[in-house]
Amino acid sequence: MTSEFRLQDHPVIFLKPHITHPYAWVGHIPFMYVLADLLRPRSFVELGTDSGNSFLAFCQAVKALGLQSQTHCYAVDCWKGDEHARFYGDQVYQTLSSYQKPRYGDFSTLVKAYFDDALEQFEDGSIDLLHIDGLHTYDAVKHDFETWLPKLSPSAVVIFHDSAVHDRNFGVHTFMKELRATYEVFEFNHSNGLGVVPVGPDVPEAFKAFMREAMSRPEATRAIFEAAAAALLDPETGMPSGGADAVEHSIECLMYYRNDGQIFEEARSLSIIHAGGTDATFEFEFPADQRPHHVRVDPASLPGTYRLVKVGLRAGGATMNLFAEPGAPRFVVNGDMLPSAIQEGIRFVSLHNDPYVEIDLRGVWEQLGNDGQASTVVLGVAYEDVVTSPALQAVAVRAAQAIQQLKDKLQRQRQEKPLAQLSSMVRAQHAALEQQLATLVQSQANLEQRLAELAGTSPAAGANGDTAQT
Repeated sequence: MTSEFRLQDHPVIFLKPHITHPYAWVGHIPFMYVLADLLRPRSFVELGTDSGNSFLAFCQAVKALGLQSQTHCYAVDCWKGDEHARFYGDQVYQTLSSYQKPRYGDFSTLVKAYFDDALEQFEDGSIDLLHIDGLHTYDAVKHDFETWLPKLSPSAVVIFHDSAVHDRNFGVHTFMKELRATYEVFEFNHSNGLGVVPVGPDVPEAFKAFMREAMSRPEATRAIFEAAAAALLDPETGMPSGGADAVEHSIECLMYYRNDGQIFEEARSLSIIHAGGTDATFEFEFPADQRPHHVRVDPASLPGTYRLVKVGLRAGGATMNLFAEPGAPRFVVNGDMLPSAIQEGIRFVSLHNDPYVEIDLRGVWEQLGNDGQASTVVLGVAYEDVVTSPALQAVAVRAAQAIQQLKDKLQRQRQEKPLAQLSSMVRAQHAALEQQLATLVQSQANLEQRLAELAGTSPAAGANGDTAQT
């Protein structure tokens, strides 16, 4: 290998990754592949793994490079979520473990623990690559860096995700500025940003060559890896493209809650994985001191047709039902309402990835009584059609963009068109929406049938997704 960094010396960048939602880290996977080749570390530790896109990519590169005998990878996470990622149940860990163990279990370990509690499992001076991607407040990221600093080896490199995020109380960007006073720092700006910091005095020569190239030609370096990222995620829709092996999105029902004067955010959210089927009942329990004024129900982060058929409140032994009546002022829908009988609840369609219903609970808790008791919102949701295929999700997002243009046109014509004509146009728009979704659902069924046929005839070799993209 020459003393200069040349991307052609690292064909590992062309591996095809296995990715799952959420996709915020996916854009940095090409760099993660190259980083594995540049560093060839003895020990890689990731703080904050979630569904595992970054961790699995590094393990994949280790295996492709034949480093299993010298590199061990550790993912440290409580797998409960946080105020910046979201809060979730144990299924995220179980899904990751079921993929990781049979493929990479001989050289990788999932450490289910809080970061501080896991410190004692690692010797001082033993970690060659540390990835910090936990809670992203300034205090949290600084604490993680300083507490794990003694564990780093003389050849250590540290990477920080979300260095380009400046809202939601993220403080990684602020900490990057502080680190520049002591260390050389390079940052990628795409996919929420990634800070790259050689901390040890004796990092490998191959990595030094990369840093020289990156620091002398930062825009060109960023452009190269942004282009590689575009092969994995469509820059326009944010959905997986053909360069990645994307797992169908699991259906996750989210509830955000807030009081007047607050905003909906991950810090006040609860998550339940939908086990399958068309109908589901979810129970979201709040702490005893929480009786929010407003809740927001996201039945899934997927295009589809949904019905909210039941909204119930429970505190202690008292219960109350709020009938989900179409058009009721208590409910606000982010999606297109569809005609339905009153007893069917609120039925709506969404071609984008953010369908939700906001519910105003002001004045309702007082009627329920039982102050000081833990309170629960009980939801009945019918999943009529849900687009889980990543490829078809991208089609749906583009369809949503086209329909939004039609809506904007309708809005401009509102003052010009007679009411009867406008009503006819709206009905036609709803019919077009239902037809678009029916086409997507049929396409997904055809895709699943074709995949099943291929699975029955294709050879087993290469099935673990560890081969280079062709």
